[in-house]
Order: sequence, then structure tokens, then C-alpha cells
Amino acid sequence: MIALRNRLLRSIGRPDDPEDVTGQARAAVGNFLLQIHSVKVSRNSLTWKSPYGLGLIALYMFIIHFVSGLALTFYYVPSVERAYLSMIELQSEVTFGAFITSLHRWSAHGMIIFLVLHMLRVFYTGGYKPPRQLSWIIGVLLLIVTGKLAFSGYLLPWDQQALWSVQVASEVIRSGPIFGEHVQRVVFGGPDIGQATLTRFYTMHMTVLPLLSLGLIGAYIWSLRQHGGFAAPADEKLNGAQTATSRYQTGGGLQGEGAFPRNSDKTYALVGLVRGSSAAAGSGPRGTVMAWPAVFLLELAVLAGVVLVMAAISAFAHAPLGPHADPAIPRNPALMPWFLSSIQELTLHMHPVFGGIMIPTLFVTGLFAIPFIDWDRSGSGEWFGGRRGVIAAFGSALAAGFIWIVLEWLDLGRNLAFRLKEALDLTKLTGGETPKSWPESFGFFGLYDLTEWSSFLWAGLIPFLIVMTLLLVIGAAAKFVFGGNRREVMISIFTATIVSIMVLTFIGSAMRGTDMNLYAPWDRPNIIELDRQ
Repeated sequence: MIALRNRLLRSIGRPDDPEDVTGQARAAVGNFLLQIHSVKVSRNSLTWKSPYGLGLIALYMFIIHFVSGLALTFYYVPSVERAYLSMIELQSEVTFGAFITSLHRWSAHGMIIFLVLHMLRVFYTGGYKPPRQLSWIIGVLLLIVTGKLAFSGYLLPWDQQALWSVQVASEVIRSGPIFGEHVQRVVFGGPDIGQATLTRFYTMHMTVLPLLSLGLIGAYIWSLRQHGGFAAPADEKLNGAQTATSRYQTGGGLQGEGAFPRNSDKTYALVGLVRGSSAAAGSGPRGTVMAWPAVFLLELAVLAGVVLVMAAISAFAHAPLGPHADPAIPRNPALMPWFLSSIQELTLHMHPVFGGIMIPTLFVTGLFAIPFIDWDRSGSGEWFGGRRGVIAAFGSALAAGFIWIVLEWLDLGRNLAFRLKEALDLTKLTGGETPKSWPESFGFFGLYDLTEWSSFLWAGLIPFLIVMTLLLVIGAAAKFVFGGNRREVMISIFTATIVSIMVLTFIGSAMRGTDMNLYAPWDRPNIIELDRQ
């Protein structure tokens, strides 16, 4: 019985110490936790200088978020009468309640941050290239679901900050064309945020979105496993020296396509239909090490580090909780969560149809399209595709950052656009009345009179075209001025977009204060304290 128990524990956790390569391979294949790894992994993915552990950290954040959320369900009551009181009870009366609440909140934020960093690492190393297109698509879906998971949990404390943040998001969705109001009613349970909204968000946060996340995480790990882990360059160099197997390429007739060097001097053919070359004798996969024990021990070290850091942050930085939610007292300012503040910032500068719906939709669509735009296998696993890619990324980052800082400093969207609208108001043509012959189809965007169309044009379409034009100009500069290829143009546009989101996120979350005016980050009034006054 004892022998059976020990054998079971070894199959789940730590296998026997193997003494040779064959034993190490059997340890990886026969162990439950190591099945997600290939028998051999790239040596480059195990160095501390390579950020290949960003996705692993995001996974650990999800596990912490999931476990802490389960603990909170024992005390949280999803009703408008009891939700806020249960949060007060958790933070003041339940043992370690404040710690677990903070751990749950900060792990959600950390999960988003590290997923984004992981996405950036995959993009800039060409990890979306064939045959890893499916991994990229699953990763984008996982990022979307993670954002929805964090946002759905944002309302559950039922304080002023949560209520009015969700109210802003509700109004943005409601402004959508044709089905905007219907979608708003389905997602939020009606025009106002109340018990129906809380019930929907709690159900999504506790059941639907976690199940989707688990399924996507499993699919992502499976797709990585199918393709042998992370993308690595064909002739990678580790610590400035060639790997032992890559040195075989210096001999005559040896080529380096694929995982094994090929010997072109030894060819084979099958009735003239199949031709190929034999693997070089004594060669093996370039720059790889056995998964056991190097990978498993490194992952345990990363897990210990993540747990310790998150525990320290949660112990000293408690999750903020404002006053009880009151629909009768508007919050000033009503700010969306930081990970959505870039969308809110865009809606301050242009019509919500463009800033809140069209631009985010185009961004997500562009992410899905990346593997199908740059389908060339060359450069996979190589940072920025070379030196010119680094220059393209650096130049586009500077250009996008400068442009958005200048636009925000001038505050063009909140001043110039509305001045243009007033100066060129279409209603002046008809004395402020809509002509009887006005086509009913113009109601497509929810615009039924000239006043709304004037706002749609000058505060919506024109700023939207300006933003799109700036991105295209940056991409065109990379193509025609610097002679960049397809990947370098993509790097320029992608980097400009990410930097734009970062600038808008910082301004929207750290510089917007009362009446949505701009403040220096160190001069902005304490919003929680304003709520309590």
C-alpha cells in the first residue's frame, strides 16, 4: 500500500532522479505535471535574460486569482443590499479577509499586465509566424476574456467607483449603431446599473469567464506543445557561442534547415517522387536541454517568486474601497478601470461610436490578422527581425508618443473639434430643423437629426480619420523612407498603436480629475477622498 502511494505521488509530482538522457525523457513523458512540456526545450528559454517566463507568470497570476476568488465566495453576497456590507465584513472582521481581497484584485491586474507583456514578446520575436498562427489567435482570445474577467469583477464591491465606472461603459456600448441599445440591455440588464447588472456580472465572473479562461489556457498550452515550445531562430547563438550541434554546419555539405542539421551529400529518393537528405550523424536539436529537471525546477522558482511578491504587495497595499454605491449621486470624475481608460480617453476626443467601438474593434481585428499578413517563416524567434526592426520600433514609438502628448496637451478633441462643430453646424442650413426628406437610413448610427449628424461628423469621423491617417503615415514612412519590409512595417504600426494606448492609459488613469480636466499626476485630487466628502 505504501509503495502504491509513493508511486502515485511520484507520477503527479516529482519523479525518480534519472541518471541518463533516456531516464530524463521517461521522467518528462511519465509525469503528469511535465506532460505539457516537450522532452527537450530550447536552452535560450531558460536564461534569465530572455523574457520567456512572462506567460508563465500570467498563468500563476490566474491561479492566484482563481483560488483567492473561491475563498471570497464564502462571504460575498451578490445583492445590491448586501454586496458592499460583505466587502466591509471581509476587510474588517474576517481573518485574512483584507489580504485575500487585495490578493484577488492585484492578481487580476497583474494577469492583464503580464499577458500584454507576453503578447509583446511573442510579436516582437515573430512567435505568430507559421506554424504558430493558432497559438497567436488563442492568445488574443485569452487576452480579451481576461479583460472581461477583470471588468466583470470590478463591479462586485458595489462602491461608487465600481458603479459609475460600469455606468460609463454602459453608455459607450449603448451608443453603438443598430444593436447598441439591445446589447446594452442584454449585458447590463437595462439602462440603469442595478441588481440585474450585478447578477449578470457575478455569474459571468464566477462561471462563464473562468471556464472560458481555463479552456483557452489549455488550448494555448496544447498548441505550444504541438509546435515544440517557443519559436527560436534557426541558427541561434547562446552566450555569444554557437551550440554544439550548430557547429556541424561548418563542415562541407551540412545544412541547417529544421531541428536537425542535414547532410546534403547523403540523399535519398523513392522512385523519383520523394527526395531528401539524411540527418547528419551525431547531430541533435540545436541548443536544447532535457525538460527534466531544468524546466520543472525553474518553474517552481518562478512560482515561489510570484507568490512571495504578490503576498508582499497584498499585505502592504490593500484594495481600495470607496463609499457605498449611490445611483443618485454622480461620481466626479467617473473613470473606467485603468485597463479600459484608453477607450474612455478616446471617447473624450471623438464620438463614442468611433472612440469606444470602432477603434477597439479595428485594434482587435488587426491583432487577429497579424499571422495572415506576415506569413513568411523567416525571422521566427529573432527579436524585431534584426537591427532594422529595432530602428523601426524605436522610431515609431517616439513618433506616436510625441504626437499623442502634443494632442493631449492641446486637448484638441475637447476644444477644437467642438468649435469646428459649432462653426460648421449643419443645422444652420435648415434653421435647426431636420428636413422632411431626410432619409430614414441615416438612423443607422442612431442619428436622426442634423444636430446629431454635425456632432458625428466633427467630433467623430474627422478625429477618427486623423488617428488612422497618422498610423498609416508611420507605416508608410517605415516602408518608403527607410525601405522596410512587410514585417518592419507591421512592427512600426503595431508599436505606434501600443505606445498610443500606453499614453492614453496613463493620461486617462493618472491625470484626469474633477470634471475630467487634466491635472499633473502629483496634483490630481484624491478621487476616493472626493467620494467621501
